[in-house]
Amino acid sequence: MTLYRKILVGVAAALAVVVSVSACSSSGTSASSSTSASAAATGGGQGPAAGSPVKIGVLCSCSGPFGSTIASAWEVVQAWQKSVNASGGLNGHPVNLTEKNNGSNPGTAATNAQSMISDKVAAIIDLDILDAVWQKPVTVAKIPVIGGNFSSTPFYTDPNWYPSGQTNDSITYAVVATAKQAGAKNLGQLYCAESVQCQQSVPLIKAAGQSLGVPDVYNASIAATAPNYTAQCLAAKQAGVTAIFIGDSTSVIARVAEDCNKQVSTWFRTRRWAGSPRA
Repeated sequence: MTLYRKILVGVAAALAVVVSVSACSSSGTSASSSTSASAAATGGGQGPAAGSPVKIGVLCSCSGPFGSTIASAWEVVQAWQKSVNASGGLNGHPVNLTEKNNGSNPGTAATNAQSMISDKVAAIIDLDILDAVWQKPVTVAKIPVIGGNFSSTPFYTDPNWYPSGQTNDSITYAVVATAKQAGAKNLGQLYCAESVQCQQSVPLIKAAGQSLGVPDVYNASIAATAPNYTAQCLAAKQAGVTAIFIGDSTSVIARVAEDCNKQVSTWFRTRRWAGSPRA
């Protein structure tokens, strides 16, 4: 039980770094201090890790629509492993990582999870946008799941899933609260078409919007492979959306923002040409 708890604490400490690494670049000094802090959290000694290896699986959507966003998280997990093993392992047990990339393909995601179950890994690190595909078999196998990607439903409904940050039920409430604070009267949602997990935010934001008086008036799925998002931006504008939440990868968010900004700019130019005020 002590070793099991150290696995959870150590990996959670490492994955807490993932958010900042994925969101912004960091200097070599800060990366070094972060991995040292992670190693300290495991309680490993300074001698060589001579015990039997602890097998930890990593399920990752490290390529595909979310690859550019998620791949850096896998690098952080590897840095954590290196730091822990250099510090004596987990109670003297070296950490062995097995990473399987599903390429954002549901069938591959299911197969990869079954492989982890067969290998009897001690825990699974979730860097996967398709974890809804393998939640049930992993839960039945009683393998704890530790979240690097912790926004899916099991992280706030399944006691064997351990988030390393804010879960989606509170993230979505915070989104609506922020929109309200910014003066939004309503809200629209655009969410990724590639994963069921993305759509799970829709009812949560609807509920939060109703509670906070910022109703959800428009939502639609968007595909990373779409040539543009003009249709969705126009539909949101026609629905009178005053704030919009984009549940997708950073690269797609940038593209949606650019397309929607073009529609707003066109509207302003048209209004101005017609002699109407800009407001």
